[in-house]
Amino acid sequence: MPDALRKLSECDFPMVRSWLKLSDPACAILDACVSAATGFDRLEQAGFLIEAAELAAYALPKREAVWWACLCADDTAPVDLPAADRSARQEAERWVREPTDMVRRDAMKVAEAAGFKTAETWAAVAAFWSEGSLAPAGKPVLEPAPRLTGKAVTVSIRLSVARGDSADESALLRSVLRRARIIAAGAAGRSAEETFTTGRVAANPVSRPLAADETVPAGRMADKSLRAARLTAE
Repeated sequence: MPDALRKLSECDFPMVRSWLKLSDPACAILDACVSAATGFDRLEQAGFLIEAAELAAYALPKREAVWWACLCADDTAPVDLPAADRSARQEAERWVREPTDMVRRDAMKVAEAAGFKTAETWAAVAAFWSEGSLAPAGKPVLEPAPRLTGKAVTVSIRLSVARGDSADESALLRSVLRRARIIAAGAAGRSAEETFTTGRVAANPVSRPLAADETVPAGRMADKSLRAARLTAE
């Protein structure tokens, strides 16, 4: 039910709607909706699964969107995932728990070192594009466009799905959307024991244990994956 998707309902839907480049039938569905939550529901019900995922990528709050990308990347990560890509996901997860400028920049450094080829690296890019400045530290501030986190999360989700079982893509997409629903309702998207809070940490946080209500993240790239990333980033 849309009422349960409260974190989708909180977005500026007309603005999010203007960022999306969907097919005419999918656009017609959204044109009849008054909120992202309703649009997400109706797109999924009509079978527009990747379009529903793209809507969620832009409509979720940025930390929740990055966390969602991390979970989906973890779902389809091969056992031989390169260490650099694994580190990228870990840095993105770290930013979700500790959204400071230092962690945000660390995530981008790891993604750049890994080569921007996997779902994990694009989750880290999404964290970097979430806020702050795109310019090097100490240089004049260059604020990221508000849509950039959603763009990077979309790339990450597409890459996660592309390296999954192509014979079961619909089931994988529905699993991706199921995680988005749980996160949009305020939970963590992984288990009943985990929850998600948008509470911020101090600008210069000290090392501390996680609060009881804070998320604790868990810890086959093919040509079609790279094509998906390029198409989404255009």
